[in-house]
Amino acid sequence: EEALINAWEHGNLELKSEWKDELSSGHEFSKFEEMRKIRMTDDLYCTRKIILNVQVADGILEICVQDEGTGFKDREIGSELDHRVYGRGLSIIDNIMDSIEFNEKGNRITMRKALNQ
Repeated sequence: EEALINAWEHGNLELKSEWKDELSSGHEFSKFEEMRKIRMTDDLYCTRKIILNVQVADGILEICVQDEGTGFKDREIGSELDHRVYGRGLSIIDNIMDSIEFNEKGNRITMRKALNQ
């Protein structure tokens, strides 16, 4: 679920996590929420697709999520949690799955979990 939400919000809608700390121009919502609302009606962003591929073979669950966004460069997963309400998704995925990989562009994550442990 976390990978799908990231693909939609940060990939296809190109929303920046830092915007969650910024108030919108109307000060009712964060800039993140304001931009999400705008981009969900903008054909440049809202028509993008997410590809979900799930398979089980030889006791290994493999889940691949790919968006049509520009990708991200900082693929380092931090283990420390701080006061922010964002930025924990990849750490959660890393703790649950046995392995995760990103493509070179940074718009696809492949997660694997052994089911026979």
